[in-house]
Amino acid sequence: YYNQNDCPPWLKLFVNVDPITYMTMLKSVKGCVGNSSSFVRDASFFGTPVIAIGNRQMGRLNSHHVKWISNTELESLFHVMNRHFIKKLKPSNQYGTPGISGHFVEVLKHIPVKRLKVHYE
Repeated sequence: YYNQNDCPPWLKLFVNVDPITYMTMLKSVKGCVGNSSSFVRDASFFGTPVIAIGNRQMGRLNSHHVKWISNTELESLFHVMNRHFIKKLKPSNQYGTPGISGHFVEVLKHIPVKRLKVHYE
């Protein structure tokens, strides 16, 4: 872990936050750097640019917002950040769309339920 005092003033590091705060942060930041599956999956929903380090998430479905760099490219990380975090990107719905769970509930409400006979031995 790094000491926040050792970081540039524009960089904030967080070890753990509650889910609501996390999603609010993910939506609000200029970009994320790391190897979290949430960066690959959830950040796309908000259009938040991501620099994915290493190959831990390699092979996962991802959208245009993810820029992959290898562990050996860490020296050029700030250069990549400056290019990739310039603007918010168009959100991606590849992992779901807003309101989809409400739509599922409405569909499920109209499916007839048939009682099953259960035999106990």
